[in-house]
Amino acid sequence: MLEMRVSHRPRPAAARSPNGASDHGWYLVSSHGAVLFWIAANPGCTVRDVVDALCLTPRTVWGLLGDLRRAGMLHVRKEGRRHRYAVNPEASFRHPVLKGYPLRLILGEMLRRSAEAVAQGSQRTGRGTEAG
Repeated sequence: MLEMRVSHRPRPAAARSPNGASDHGWYLVSSHGAVLFWIAANPGCTVRDVVDALCLTPRTVWGLLGDLRRAGMLHVRKEGRRHRYAVNPEASFRHPVLKGYPLRLILGEMLRRSAEAVAQGSQRTGRGTEAG
């Protein structure tokens, strides 16, 4: 008769957040949502910026950006060989619960703050202002 022994190793405890809740590896937004939120906070970014910030492969980012572009959620500006991305705040969410609501509704504060930061940066460097 063959005897089998199964070792029972204790599982590592789930990571805990600062409020004591366990983190089981789920996220509030999908990869598409993460890219969209990141671009909203960093308008004018490139594919490389997104790749580096979100630790995704270039191929993955290209796929996600393509989906977001086809959905009309991004503005794309070409500078030489580079594409620079910004969120189209008038585009609608696609999720059935949010369908018909514009991105501005959820991303409005983030878009406002990033626009302020860009304007402040332009004022400091003298870009974006007309010489008088």
